[in-house]
Amino acid sequence: MKYFAYCRKSSEGEERQALSIPAQIDEIKRAFGDASDIEIVAWFEEAMSAKTPGRPIYAAMIAGIENREADGIIAWHPDRLARNSVDGGWLVHMLDRKVLKDLKFVSYRFEHGPEGLFMLQIMFGQSKYYVDNLSVNVKRGMRKKIELGWWSNLAPMGYRNDRETGTIVIDSDRFAILRGAWELLLTGAYTVSQIHTVLTEEWGFRTPKHKKRGGGPIARSALYKLFRRPFYAGILDWSGEWRPGKHKPMISLDEFHMAQMLLNRPSRPKPETHEFAYTGRLIRCACGLSVTAEEKVKRSGRRYVYYHCTRRTRPRCNQPPARLEAIEDRILDLLQSLRLPPRVEDFLAKRFDGEDERMRTLQEQRANALTRSHDQVKQELRTLVDLRVRDLLTDNEYTEQRRKLRQEELRLEDTRIREAAEPPVWLELGRSIVLFRNHAAKWFSEGSLTEKRMILQTVGWNSVLADRILSIDARFPFKPITNQRDIIQLCASVDALGTDEALKKEAAYWVEAIAFLKDRSVAREAGTPAPPLSLSLAKWQKRRRPRPR
Repeated sequence: MKYFAYCRKSSEGEERQALSIPAQIDEIKRAFGDASDIEIVAWFEEAMSAKTPGRPIYAAMIAGIENREADGIIAWHPDRLARNSVDGGWLVHMLDRKVLKDLKFVSYRFEHGPEGLFMLQIMFGQSKYYVDNLSVNVKRGMRKKIELGWWSNLAPMGYRNDRETGTIVIDSDRFAILRGAWELLLTGAYTVSQIHTVLTEEWGFRTPKHKKRGGGPIARSALYKLFRRPFYAGILDWSGEWRPGKHKPMISLDEFHMAQMLLNRPSRPKPETHEFAYTGRLIRCACGLSVTAEEKVKRSGRRYVYYHCTRRTRPRCNQPPARLEAIEDRILDLLQSLRLPPRVEDFLAKRFDGEDERMRTLQEQRANALTRSHDQVKQELRTLVDLRVRDLLTDNEYTEQRRKLRQEELRLEDTRIREAAEPPVWLELGRSIVLFRNHAAKWFSEGSLTEKRMILQTVGWNSVLADRILSIDARFPFKPITNQRDIIQLCASVDALGTDEALKKEAAYWVEAIAFLKDRSVAREAGTPAPPLSLSLAKWQKRRRPRPR
């Protein structure tokens, strides 16, 4: 009798089942190779799960049986042929119709008769029960791991699976780079395609290397999917239900929601535009309106950039346009005037070092005071409970006083944690101001449009263009120093940041912006990729013209 030999292994866990099919072939040859009444006319090998119908090689074998190319099938076990009711039922139906005349198995004895067909159906049913029960058990384990706060599958890019602890930890080679990609997206100035180019070509990002895939540039579609995953905000998305994860988030939840808003923006074609450094309310015209810029091309092919009033009021402003070179010369003159003499630089360095020590002492004293206040509130809560136990307070009195004390306890704890996590910005402001004054002219001459805009936004608050001449009022830390009184005022301005909450936000911007400009300059000299613009700096650059100081 002619037989087809069928060997199958599941697609899942392929590495662990690498010897499955060769072992099945050897066992089939050992069991039936010497039988004179068995002729194996074809071998069928397949690496696919039998949980659901639709195996192409198995279907081709069944079609061969229907076409009378063979009379029977040989396999290792009935579960190699079917683990679902459709395939198992069709085999039994073929045996009833005499189309399939016999089945032979290495590890199971089948007899063609009523009892044999009954037992075969039980074996098919047991195989189906095994795979169904396995699915339930696996899902239960995955669900339990999700409830514990850990992702149950392969870690997304930027993270890796820690096999020793069974948790998700950061991938130190890729975490910071992908965080930079998120920051580019959150600026709103980069499309996903542009971020993909920066990520793969400028930063050299490569996906993790696995046995059969990975190790190359990330696909653009994969980057889109990455930006859609709440996992990077510390959220586990399990069948549409969000649960908090215990892994270290790459971004905050607010940043994730902002990223989704940016990704959902309509992507209609945009007209070709030019990028100018000093537009967007950074410079205003003498009439009070903001200025705009346009590029002119002469007949000779030379290009010039002119800045002029937007002329949105009537009567129209008659201020003449100014060339870009004239504006940048005025900015450069101001920046060069900021450079400190060596003796003043030495004096300020010693002065700011002393201020650092004093501020650290004040910070420690404030932290100790907050701790004492927090401990006192906790003691009052314990005393309150004792008074209630002794029936010296009514329920309403106890509830009201406990509510007030709990609110005060939470406020003190939040203040203590926040101040410990965010050291005072004025500790670095003094040194940042000295660094900026001595290097701003060089950074401006060599910098990009973004850096030039940031420098002007840092140093000046009231830039007015009148009669082709730009006048700039320097902010209080960057006014030219001509005498000892100016030095005293500069030191007093830095000291004021310790008490003026309104100034702290601008001071934080100055420290971050100056550090960014320094890093850009270092990267430029070293020939390394320039660091991207952070989300906070991008937001600050888009804000309205600052108030005078």
